[in-house]
Amino acid sequence: MDLRDKNLSLQFYDYLCNIVGSEDVVKTRREIFTAKDISDNAVFGNYISSGSKAEGLDLVGSDFDIMVLLNFIRVYENLDDIQSNSDKLLLVMETYDTKPGFAKLKLANKSLFVYPMYDMFDTVGESMYLSSKLLRESNLPDCLVIHGPCHSTANGLIEITDCLRCEKWITSAQQWIHRSRTAWPDNMLVTAAVQYGVLFVPIGCKHSPNEDLQWRISFSVTEKMLIHSFTHTQLLCYALLKIILKDLIKARHEDLLCSYFLKTIMFWLSEEISPSEWKPENMISCFLDCIRRLVYCVEYKTCLHYFIPENNLFEDRFTDNRHKELLETLRSIYRSPWIYVFHTKTFKQFLPGSVGLTYGRKMMIGHLSRKGINVSEARVGKALATVNLRYHHLRQQQWRIQGGGGGR
Repeated sequence: MDLRDKNLSLQFYDYLCNIVGSEDVVKTRREIFTAKDISDNAVFGNYISSGSKAEGLDLVGSDFDIMVLLNFIRVYENLDDIQSNSDKLLLVMETYDTKPGFAKLKLANKSLFVYPMYDMFDTVGESMYLSSKLLRESNLPDCLVIHGPCHSTANGLIEITDCLRCEKWITSAQQWIHRSRTAWPDNMLVTAAVQYGVLFVPIGCKHSPNEDLQWRISFSVTEKMLIHSFTHTQLLCYALLKIILKDLIKARHEDLLCSYFLKTIMFWLSEEISPSEWKPENMISCFLDCIRRLVYCVEYKTCLHYFIPENNLFEDRFTDNRHKELLETLRSIYRSPWIYVFHTKTFKQFLPGSVGLTYGRKMMIGHLSRKGINVSEARVGKALATVNLRYHHLRQQQWRIQGGGGGR
């Protein structure tokens, strides 16, 4: 990388820090949510903050998820693992007829069956299973709606999810512990994750025969540990992907992609790239690596679950037409990233006017120079028209609608 690219990367890094937050700001946000988790614990359950805000991000539209760990229930993977525990409702996993990443939870200690939970169990033969559907639909406040496994506000900014815990790392995710990787995550983080175990949230695999009895295996606590271990450059790349998703992709393709897919792709990429490469002077190349990987995953309709790779998150996700349209959008963003990034709503809202435009034009001048086009800052707009005619026409239409002239 030459000096010009390094300087552009450092400028872009500083610009993103002003939008997303500096390392110190992000650290403070995380400490606030950690303290909140400790102070908010109740008798029946422990609170676990998750979502973008708990990860340290506070972008427009960032969600705040609260997971309520029901501590009077304990899940085990096998009957042999069950320990005598007179004050817990004990459940055991069944996965022989579920898709990877999901499980049914069968009652193990019928003699200690808790009457208040009776209505949330379904009987199949001689076995009783805790119904994810019945638990999800119970105690729903009038002000909230059901969204996936959560009780959510109408705008989706706050989501509350009941969850259960297995304190042992499950067999289907064992390969994550030992698989080959660069240096991330380190052994200390892997050990902490394994010692915590996994969670279960009340949602089944769509359209499966026993969907209402299935629970999704959740690695939310480990995922938060992983995000917290990111370098600040990694976090900025992740935040920038989320900005592009919210401001560009969702506007055109609705919910065809979600932030969990982006997180999964970031995790896989972080295993492959040495942590020493994720630094401010490589900000641009790191971001382009992320976009390139996103394009690849969508093109081949493959986004493997980070902990359980047998679960392809993109399976049956796209129709042919929607897949083609999404791929076209992503390829356009990859070919001309700064044209799109600096016209997202988030970037426009930050440092409006001459300051924001100057930053944007500097990045676009760098983008054009790599294509062999050298222009002054005043002529950026006209030069961009030669690189991306389709986008230029869209911008011309916006200017006319807003009462402007032609626009540079």
